[in-house]
Amino acid sequence: MKRIKVVFDAQLLFERQKTGIGWNTKKMIDELVQYPELDCTLNCFLMKDRERTESILKVYREQGCKVHQSRWMPARIYYHLERLLPVPYRWIFGKNDGITQFFNYTIPFGVSGKCVTIIHDIAFLTYPETVAKRTRQWLGKNLKIYCQRADVILTVSEFSRQEIHHYLGIPLEKIHVVYNGVDPKQYHPDYSEDRIQEVKAKYNIPGSYILYLGTLEPRKNIETLIRAYQRLLTAGPSRFGQNPSAFPKLVLAGKKGWLYDSIFQLVKEFHLENQVIFTGYVDESDAAPLLCGARMFVFPSLYEGFGIPPLEAMACGTPVIVSDCASLPEVVGDAGLLVPPTDIEKLAESMNRLLKDDQLHAALREAGLKRAGQFTWKASAKKLVQIYRMMGSNSKE
Repeated sequence: MKRIKVVFDAQLLFERQKTGIGWNTKKMIDELVQYPELDCTLNCFLMKDRERTESILKVYREQGCKVHQSRWMPARIYYHLERLLPVPYRWIFGKNDGITQFFNYTIPFGVSGKCVTIIHDIAFLTYPETVAKRTRQWLGKNLKIYCQRADVILTVSEFSRQEIHHYLGIPLEKIHVVYNGVDPKQYHPDYSEDRIQEVKAKYNIPGSYILYLGTLEPRKNIETLIRAYQRLLTAGPSRFGQNPSAFPKLVLAGKKGWLYDSIFQLVKEFHLENQVIFTGYVDESDAAPLLCGARMFVFPSLYEGFGIPPLEAMACGTPVIVSDCASLPEVVGDAGLLVPPTDIEKLAESMNRLLKDDQLHAALREAGLKRAGQFTWKASAKKLVQIYRMMGSNSKE
């Protein structure tokens, strides 16, 4: 059997607090290394915590992966130098006559063989005020260069494919959609009540709750969610009476990104300190039980290339409310409630419906489970392997 040589830029495997792109990298690599026709190699730079690095790499070595690890160059030094001087990637990791797969926009100078990268979204152009200045500058200066270096560009939704074509002028035939997925072994509705209560106790969540899970940053539009929740709390659905302590808490789960101070300030301004719970980063093993325990999942993001958290919530049987813009309608379909991202009244009304209408809640639960089943990392990897075959890389028996 002919084998396709694929080298993965594996640096994101070592992130301690992974978010969307980090999980995309790990889940895709985990699926791809299981294909017998792929001859897989991981490229990684010098890491400070060598014991942890080796424990991660050991898993992939046991699955037949080769590892090329720089013993003298940390990633942050290389990528800083590479933006200033044309330091060839092949100087660090050697020549490759197959395919090198990057997962996070970039393709460094001097990669041998064929190159693939993933452009997850182009929010830096469409919503620049929601993207950190350093990221805007980096992508603004380099993304077109990365696209020129790529033999194939991947993205995570048809929405993003059209955006890349429109804003960057990349031919559509060069851009291929490989959806993100959800791991049904991790994200499912069958967690025990004891496990759910254990996670709630860990993050100090009493009683019923409405959940947001994601990075705390401007693009996620969390201030609109807080305003809608405050309006909902003021109105007070009759089933909760006049006792604020019986009203579901708003749980904002996820690590701090940037420009998050205004989120905390708004909670203070509305005197919601006893109603809004900030959990910080949620451990991977706790995410699914936390989703299972929520009355609903609300994700009012202004712009998403895909939007993994709503998909994971649906896979856990939790009804979702999302923005009706960008890629989110493509992902959620008719299995959730869609609202304009800045319409506070509409968002509060949709949250109120899910609190009061048990029939709607049950219908969205079933629809969400069915919808989430259409997006798996296994299916995503299968599509990517088809693209590798199409590329006609050099191969060996």
